[in-house]
Amino acid sequence: MTTRFGAVTVLGSNGSPPHTTPVAAVRLAGRWWFATSRHAAKVTMMRRDPVASITVAAGPGWTTITGDVTVLDPTDPASFARRPAATLAAAPAALHLLTSYARDVAGYLGNVSAIPSAWAPHQRVIVAIEETIVERAADPDSRPVDAVPCIAGFADGRRPVAVPGWFDGDRLGLAATSRPIDAGAGVAVMLDTALLDHDPASPVDQRGVLIRGRVDPGLEHGNTITDVVAESITTWTGFETETRRFGHTAANAA
Repeated sequence: MTTRFGAVTVLGSNGSPPHTTPVAAVRLAGRWWFATSRHAAKVTMMRRDPVASITVAAGPGWTTITGDVTVLDPTDPASFARRPAATLAAAPAALHLLTSYARDVAGYLGNVSAIPSAWAPHQRVIVAIEETIVERAADPDSRPVDAVPCIAGFADGRRPVAVPGWFDGDRLGLAATSRPIDAGAGVAVMLDTALLDHDPASPVDQRGVLIRGRVDPGLEHGNTITDVVAESITTWTGFETETRRFGHTAANAA
């Protein structure tokens, strides 16, 4: 698997499953950085519970970094004062993002008039994830012909756990994990064109789906297959999203 993008997993709220979405990210000064809308669901969740995992392609497998989160919001000067070390690195990180994803930035700005106001440039925040826990995982050994690669987001009881795997619409196959999985916290199964080697020319061309739901109660580690019962399904094309819910209320994906 080769991809320029990563997947960020955050903890759900009020008993809802975790939340996993694709991001354009860079590493700088012992942190992983990405920009997003201050109105995004993941930002709301990270403000409430400031810890996250980011999963990025690393050779033939994946690396997941988990740590404390800093959300730097230009409309909230106190957010910069609270984390001076992250603040000092924010400008170089922003420049690194702009240069590393120049094509994507150009595609974003070229379509800015069609982008929802919540995702306009002035609504952007920059997020830093501390590089505290580093885990490496290979893709599952085999995948059914009708399944597609995915990133599955779990929790270990206190922090997010992200695992590469495959999903066929009902069953989720998982790679081995180094931390235990709290099955009761649910799962976020995320599939996106940016993570499937179909690299979009512009963010507005990016397509994906996020399934948040429940797994087998006995699930404790990866390297296994589990059924997934969906509580919500969110699809997106560019910045336009649509969520369908089945019973339990879950946060909107964005």
